[in-house]
Amino acid sequence: MSATDIPIGETACIAALNMEAPEKRRLMDMGFCPGAEIQRVLDAPLGGTIAFRIRGTVIALRDEQTDKIEVTPCKN
Repeated sequence: MSATDIPIGETACIAALNMEAPEKRRLMDMGFCPGAEIQRVLDAPLGGTIAFRIRGTVIALRDEQTDKIEVTPCKN
């Protein structure tokens, strides 16, 4: 499933970033690396962006980006 499918308040682990190198590198620099836990915390009121908590920071991404982040349930 993609990061877009995570319900608000739920946590998932990043499995893969399915995008081209420049965009992939930018997200990886912000902590969106395979194995990292992300929590969906907020949706923009008019849509278009989703905010995730990752490594103690909240980062908002466009829907087009979150569709390309493959996630799986975390194994705790």
